[in-house]
Amino acid sequence: MIEFIDVSYDDLMKIKSHEVFHLRKLTFSDRLQWDVKCFNNMEFDEFDNINTRYILGYHKNNLLCSVRFNPITKPNMIRDTFGYLFNDVSIPNEAIESSRFFVDKERARKLLGVNFPVGNFLFLSMIHFVRNIEGDGIYTIVSHAMTHILKRAGWDATIIKMAHLTPTERIYLLFLPTDKDSQLKVMGKIEEKLQPARVTISNWPLAVKRMD
Repeated sequence: MIEFIDVSYDDLMKIKSHEVFHLRKLTFSDRLQWDVKCFNNMEFDEFDNINTRYILGYHKNNLLCSVRFNPITKPNMIRDTFGYLFNDVSIPNEAIESSRFFVDKERARKLLGVNFPVGNFLFLSMIHFVRNIEGDGIYTIVSHAMTHILKRAGWDATIIKMAHLTPTERIYLLFLPTDKDSQLKVMGKIEEKLQPARVTISNWPLAVKRMD
């Protein structure tokens, strides 16, 4: 039904880079109207580089969603884009940062139905991926709206610091734990949304299959 894999930047360039960056442009530039760098109908920036890994979510070879990860010791948005707001925060050198989380909602609804929680599964895939590399969590910067989305998904984020991007726009530096309890809570919310449907879920790469 839906499968999540992780790929390096070099691998992405060989397979789906145009589609990933195009869907990012549709999400962040066209829909959300963020001030992001776009070229040839794609959105990408200096944080897409050889240090980056990506999670890609597919349904029958159709890309539905993605998120990228960078080591905190390499160029990343926390330090290099929003450092002027969060440079007083200490983050462990072994930490990883996530950014550019998106779901192509129109494509997901068309292929999987309006009630299939693709975003929740992308959250779960992030937990599985980080656990697979023996990490203990993810640092990320999100909007006020995303804090509520994470809460509804069952992911207990710790707010490290809130800052005002503009006088009326707040952003948050979060720590997203990836322990077993977080994994179970996010899965529990997925099961609530899927009732009465049942699915089987592998570890990593994460594959979700409906049990009919």
